[in-house]
Amino acid sequence: MNTVIHRDSGRLTAHAERIKHGLERLEQDCSAWARKREEKDLVDLMEDLKGVEMDVSLMLTDCISAGCQCGEEAPKVVFHDLREIFGCLDTLFNGLKKARLQLDKAYIHSAILDHLEIDYGRFSKIIGKVQRHLNAQQSQTAVPLEGVPVHLAQEHAATL
Repeated sequence: MNTVIHRDSGRLTAHAERIKHGLERLEQDCSAWARKREEKDLVDLMEDLKGVEMDVSLMLTDCISAGCQCGEEAPKVVFHDLREIFGCLDTLFNGLKKARLQLDKAYIHSAILDHLEIDYGRFSKIIGKVQRHLNAQQSQTAVPLEGVPVHLAQEHAATL
């Protein structure tokens, strides 16, 4: 695949790492009963998930654009993986909403944190699959896709 898609993939991986560290902070703050930090952790995690959502949307768009530039269909397996990430994002968003509701009432139950950790594990595995598919696709192409124009949304995201 081209460098634009790999840059998208790098952003996705960076956001995933931030989510991982955010979940670790949330767990530590819950253990310390640090309510204000827990609230901040939840807000930060929501923002990181929104970033992942944008990254995945851009990757889908750039994959389609790269496929059109080459006159070929974009790999269906990557599309499937990216759609799976959207499903994981939905699950993570819902888990964070439950955690926020519990925090509003009293405290975040450990079961919610356990579910978030499991959901993040699924999310992380799918990102790994995307990386492997992109790397395999790149190694299969003899000539890298150079000169594929950067998508307007990509340019806009770079200015943010």
